[in-house]
Amino acid sequence: MKQIDNSPKTSKVKNLLFGLIISFFSFVLCLGTLEIALRFGLLDGLYAKNFTWTPPRYKAFNRLTDARNAVIAVRHSMKFTDRERSVEKPAGVNYRIAVLGDSFIQGDGVSYDGIWSHILEKKMIALDPSTEVLSWGFGGWSTAKQFGFFQQMGVRFKPDLLIIGFVLNDLEDLLPPVDPNAGVVKRQPKIPVWKTSISSFLASFKPIFPFSSDFLAVYFEQYYSNIAQKQTYTDALQETDFGDNNLKRYDALLAQFKAFCDSKGIEMLFVLTPNNYDPSFEKMLSSIKPLLEKNGIAYVDTYPAIKTQLSKYTPFELRSNASNGHPGELVTQVYAQEAFDYLVKNGKYGKAKGSLPK
Repeated sequence: MKQIDNSPKTSKVKNLLFGLIISFFSFVLCLGTLEIALRFGLLDGLYAKNFTWTPPRYKAFNRLTDARNAVIAVRHSMKFTDRERSVEKPAGVNYRIAVLGDSFIQGDGVSYDGIWSHILEKKMIALDPSTEVLSWGFGGWSTAKQFGFFQQMGVRFKPDLLIIGFVLNDLEDLLPPVDPNAGVVKRQPKIPVWKTSISSFLASFKPIFPFSSDFLAVYFEQYYSNIAQKQTYTDALQETDFGDNNLKRYDALLAQFKAFCDSKGIEMLFVLTPNNYDPSFEKMLSSIKPLLEKNGIAYVDTYPAIKTQLSKYTPFELRSNASNGHPGELVTQVYAQEAFDYLVKNGKYGKAKGSLPK
């Protein structure tokens, strides 16, 4: 008869294996409990506080909103989220305004009627039906790309006024490409083995627990990012896009843009559109306003109105929807109203045709 080994060493191994098995099944049980909580929306309130993990039903709503705008854009000859416009002014239109922008004008996450250029158009037409407002926007369009489009295609529409919807990443295309032969190159930090192992371990549970696996993976990625890079998105923007050298490039671009519009008899107006009332937006916009003034470009800074009117809301409530960080209709209404007030004050509509102050 084979004797059972009850040595201390063997007992420790057995206890270790038993502990690992218990730990594994406890972890699986926790995943299952978390899966149920996530599927029934019991943790949705947590998302409203830190925007880390996005519940799938929120993502579905965002996709539906964007799909509705896409149906409109696909019918447009230039794929803008706007109704088709004729190159020449239609009969009865005395004053044409074109609004150039990026995803804020394209309508990322917000309904067609919630896009601020469309809100502005309704306000202008109610004031004076002989005024027309065109909406030209694509996600990711910087001021440089907007200028390129306007030179090649937009100028054919001969707007009386060109409005540029300025957002904080409009300077990014001016950054020079990284040249590995130009000196020291900041390399991406090497991903440690422990990080890869934990990510793979969490991913292995996705077929069974898709919600909880994604939930833990997203929070783990955030934890790792906080360790690997102790810099926020706006901090990075201030160091790169809003650095002194890039601001000089933007100054030169503004001068070219203004000279081109002047040569065509087209007035320019920048509308500065921060996402919300965060002080970092005000700080970066303060770097742009002197450049506009230097180049004789009129502007509307919507930040003071947003701070005054919307600071009672949380940043979450100002988003376009729960799954999308673009500004929602509470914010786009302010953009449109501030622009409208400025245009009315300066007679920029069909029956008035005033001049913008420099």
